[in-house]
Order: sequence, then structure tokens, then C-alpha cells
Amino acid sequence: MKRSFALAVMAGLIIFSFCQGEAGRRSAGQPAAVSQTSSEGAVAPGLDPPAAGQARPVGIGPVKSLSLGPVDQALADNGKALFEDRCAMCHGLGEAKSGPAVGNILNEVAPEYVMNFLLNTGVMEQKDARIIGLIKKFTMPMPAPGLDKDQARAILEYLRTTKKQPRP
Repeated sequence: MKRSFALAVMAGLIIFSFCQGEAGRRSAGQPAAVSQTSSEGAVAPGLDPPAAGQARPVGIGPVKSLSLGPVDQALADNGKALFEDRCAMCHGLGEAKSGPAVGNILNEVAPEYVMNFLLNTGVMEQKDARIIGLIKKFTMPMPAPGLDKDQARAILEYLRTTKKQPRP
């Protein structure tokens, strides 16, 4: 009985340390700087989608703009496989798990924001007000997924296929 309890505690500590990601490795003496605006100057909306006519934040990172055409199904299929391998453990499409549901994320943030978060996770966890709010809500940061730009783009393409039309 004691051995089972000890193993359960150790497993919990390992999972917790894995989920700490880059933000969890910050030293205690380094406070996170919080930006209340996106890199485009729009006020970060917290956990709410932006109001009609308000620019959606693009996040902090290398992706400044994207030109998206019709969905590339082959790229989306690749993104689905990556999502299932790297994301689905913590993120459902329609329901939250240990992280928020992401199936409709593109109604809340710009495609550039999604890619920037996938590519620049640690910085956004420290400086983006929306992400900081999600960390508080879900009690842990997201580990950096270790994706390159092509992989992040594939996951974005998959998420484009899961997006529902916003309610009027």
C-alpha cells in the first residue's frame, strides 16, 4: 500500500514537472512581464473573444501575418496527426481537459496568434495577458510543443477545419 502511494506521488511529480514547460523553469527571482496589448496594439481580450470590429491579437513571435486561402486538406491531415500526438492529451476540440478546448480557437484569436503561441510558447506564457489568464484558470502553463514553423502551420490548418461559425 505504501509502495503504491509512493509510486503515485512520484508519477504525479513527474507529470507536474513535465507540464511546467519553459515558464515553470523561470527562476523565482524573475517575474513575468505582462503585456496588456498584442504586438499589433489591440487590447488583449482576456478569455473573451474580441468584440465585432476589434482587431484580433496576433501574439508575440515570428509570425506577423499570414495569407490563408482555401483549406489544404493534405496539410490539415498532417496537422491532425501532429495535434493528436502533441496536443490532444491536454486539449480537446469541444471540451476542456487539463488545458482549454481549442476546436473553435480561431473565432477568438488570429491564425498568427495560434502559430506564435505554438512557436514561442514560453515568451507568450510570460508576456501575453490572454495566455497568463489561461494559465491561472487551468493552473499550469503549456509545455513548449517543440514544433517547427511547418508543423505549427499544419496544426493551424487542422484547426481551421474544426472552426465553427461564431454565434450571432
